Amino acid sequence: MAINPDQKIYEISFLINPLTPEDKVGEDVAVLREIIEKNGGFIMGEEPAKMQKLSYPMKLKSGSKSSDFDSAYFCWMKFYVNPSSVESIKKAIDLNDKIIRHMITDVTNDKTPQSAQSSSKRSTQTVKEEKEDIKPEQIDEKLEEMLNK
Repeated sequence: MAINPDQKIYEISFLINPLTPEDKVGEDVAVLREIIEKNGGFIMGEEPAKMQKLSYPMKLKSGSKSSDFDSAYFCWMKFYVNPSSVESIKKAIDLNDKIIRHMITDVTNDKTPQSAQSSSKRSTQTVKEEKEDIKPEQIDEKLEEMLNK
């Protein structure tokens, strides 16, 4: 499927409720995939969801209860879609209580800089020094000269 000139490439990163049984996480990811596709999007790639320790604890409200957690299932998808559909995708994801946090980023013109070392070929030119043939007598003369000063 070719990218329509009106479409942009987006990446969504999201966290899935850590209380979700591991064998059910794939179903939650499939729901997100379906939301994107129903809004005219096409998934270009994704990373399988995996449990990850969070940088800081978060509160999760479940009904009338609230609990802290420090890990969640992390996943990302790269897709392309018309920009006018992004808001609909966001709203549908906001209604999904299994997704506790998400972020959609436009990566159409992503020009991630390479590190300086990999982006430029460093010159490894060796410098050859011309060596003089020095005789032991010359060394002795020079030493004598230095010591007698």
